[in-house]
Amino acid sequence: MHLDHSNLTKPKTIILTTFFSITSILILVYLAPENRGWWNSPHFSFSNLLQFVFINQILIECVSVLITFHFLRQYLIFFGINTLPTDKLSFIKYQLTVLPVILFAFFIFNPFTQTLRFLYEHFSDLNWSVYWEEYFYSTELYLTYLPIVFIQVYAVVNINILRHFSKDTELNITQTQSSFMEIRSDQGVQLLAINDLLFFEKKGRKTIMTTMDGNYTTNLTIVELEKTLSRDLFVRVNRSAIVSLKHVDHYSFWENEKYILKLKTGKEFIMTRQRLKGLRERLSNPES
Repeated sequence: MHLDHSNLTKPKTIILTTFFSITSILILVYLAPENRGWWNSPHFSFSNLLQFVFINQILIECVSVLITFHFLRQYLIFFGINTLPTDKLSFIKYQLTVLPVILFAFFIFNPFTQTLRFLYEHFSDLNWSVYWEEYFYSTELYLTYLPIVFIQVYAVVNINILRHFSKDTELNITQTQSSFMEIRSDQGVQLLAINDLLFFEKKGRKTIMTTMDGNYTTNLTIVELEKTLSRDLFVRVNRSAIVSLKHVDHYSFWENEKYILKLKTGKEFIMTRQRLKGLRERLSNPES
């Protein structure tokens, strides 16, 4: 299974990971028996609580998560860890490969995160001796962050794995070595003959698969289909479409360095000169 590491550093991933992890920790802390009476304190107010939770914790800790996940992504890319075999041993090894990120992430993000927190909490009276004593590196601070980073990293890594596994199984397409393709629909699993597949075309957020017998909808993107489908049988003609080479009739020049590719059914697609050149090269050298 091929893993796309770009998902690790998307803003949505950063924000949701920070929100759920920090909120969960704060709930456990404030609902602990020894802290249940904190809201009865004369110093308590909801405005101070919201300010503390969303600025001092979630907003600032977004920086920690951002740096950690960028570190994780670059680490995986640098060591070429972009595939995951489906056997249990390989899965366990993959989990172990991210341990160095968990152990060393603190030393990378701490100067940024803690400096922001120090400036936020002491902006009116900057005492840098307090910064060096309470906000800089310390064993206590490291041990405080370690379990949080552990949970965050393993959560996002395994959610990413599940996402790709879901794409390969539940989101409808698994190409087999035979002449059929399995399509998962509301009615169950259907077998579609490869020879009957005409083209895939993006329509809004969905991708429509057109066959000799009708149309099917899949949540897989054109990019994901391009990686899944056989290069010997299918070709991507533009940003929004992939066609079956078996059903191509001809192509002809259109205008402005663009061509029209026509299928035997009469369906036409616009194709750039660059894509046409790539198609010619691939056909002349099938193993490239």
